[in-house]
Amino acid sequence: ELALKLVSLADAVVDNFRPGVMDRMGLGYPALRRANPAIIMLSSSNCGATGPESTYPGYAGIFNALGGLGYLTGYEEGPPTPLRDSIDLRVGTALAFALAAALYYRRRTGRGQFIDMAAREVVSCLVGDQILDYTMNGRNPIRRGNWDAVMAPHNTYRCKGEDAWVSIAVGSEEEWRALCRALGHPEWAADPRFADAYARKQNEAELDQLITRWTSERTPWEATELLQRAGAAAMPSMSARDLVEDEHLLARGAYVTVAHPELGPQTVVGVPWKLSRTPATVRRHGPL
Repeated sequence: ELALKLVSLADAVVDNFRPGVMDRMGLGYPALRRANPAIIMLSSSNCGATGPESTYPGYAGIFNALGGLGYLTGYEEGPPTPLRDSIDLRVGTALAFALAAALYYRRRTGRGQFIDMAAREVVSCLVGDQILDYTMNGRNPIRRGNWDAVMAPHNTYRCKGEDAWVSIAVGSEEEWRALCRALGHPEWAADPRFADAYARKQNEAELDQLITRWTSERTPWEATELLQRAGAAAMPSMSARDLVEDEHLLARGAYVTVAHPELGPQTVVGVPWKLSRTPATVRRHGPL
C-alpha cells in the first residue's frame, strides 16, 4: 500500500528482479498503472521478460559472459575475463538513457509505458563491431590482451618500481618515428621488421620486448614525460592512490570536500563535465 502511494507521486519505477517477481508482490505494471496511469516502469533483468531464458538469474559476470564481452576480454592464452563493476555501470547507464527517452515521450504525449531491458543485450550492443566482423567477414574475434586490432605498439609495459606500468599506443607513422627517437633508436623506423604498421603488427611480440627493456629502466612518469615530449601517446596506469594524489586532477577540481556532520570533512569525486553556463557542483553530504 505504501509503495503504491509512492508510485502515485512518481515519474518512474525501476526494478532489477527476475521477471514475475514484481507481479507476485502486487507491484507489476498493471498495478502501477492503476495507481498512476502515466507511470513509466523499467524492468532490468538478466535476459529480459520474454524468451526461453527469461527466468535465468544473473549478476554482472553473467551479463558479461552472455553479452559476448567476456569472450573478448583477457589474454589469448587465458580464459574469458569478467569486467565486474563496469558491467553494472554500463547497464545502469543504458537504463538511464531508456528512462530519459520514455520521459521525453511522456512530456509530449502524457502517456507512460513499460520498458523491458535485458542486461545481456546491453552488453551485446557494446561489441557491435565484433559481431559485424563475424557477419561480414566470417571472422570470430578472439582475446587480444592489450593488443589492438590495427595499432602497434599498443600495450601496457612494465616500469621500474613495484607493480608500475606505462601504457603506450602508436596510431600513425609520425607517432612511430617519435617513439623511436624517444627510445634512442631512430634506426627502428627503417627496420624492415617495423617499417610500417603491417610489419609492426606481424612482429608485435618482439617489438614489445624491445620497448619493455627501455620502460623497465624508468618509472612510469619518467617514461611518460619523455614519450609525450617526443609526440608519442603514453600515460601511467593509475592506481587509486595515484588518482587521488594526481596534480592534474587536483588542478581541475576533480575532487571536492564536503562537510559531514558526523565524519567531518570528506573528499568526494566531483562532476567530470564542466558546463560554462550551468556548472554542476557537489553541495551536500550523503544522507545520515
